[in-house]
This record gives sequence, structure tokens and C-alpha cells, in this order.
Amino acid sequence: MPECASCSAELKPEWKYCIYCGTPVVPGAIRPEPVERPRISTLAVVIYVLVLVAAVLGLVWLATWIFSGGIPLSNAL
Repeated sequence: MPECASCSAELKPEWKYCIYCGTPVVPGAIRPEPVERPRISTLAVVIYVLVLVAAVLGLVWLATWIFSGGIPLSNAL
């Protein structure tokens, strides 16, 4: 059933005005049905988070290794 564009009340097709708020009912003023957004896969989110965590841990390890004397700084760049 269509909804009022102003107050979202359910409207009957024969009504010319919304009986709840008084807004005129015209074909363009009827609120369209909401469109469902596609859901993001839970597996994709988990993989993304794991890759991100691995990258951050790798960068922390690399920085620790470089600054703890793992390689001379002149060769690091």
C-alpha cells in the first residue's frame, strides 16, 4: 500500500488527501518503496580486517627491526 510523502501513513488509492496530516495525495507525492542495499559478505569483512591487522603488525615489526640495528639506516632507504 502506498505511503504519504509527508507523514508516512498508509494511504488508500481512492483518497485525495491524507486523513492523518491533510497532505494532498498526488501520484508523484507517494513515497516510493525503499530499495534494499546489497549486503556485504561477512567473510569479506573478516578477510579485510585480517589483512589490515597483518599489514600494521608487519610495519611495526619492520620499524622495530630497522631501529634496533637490524640493518644500518644508510642501507634502509
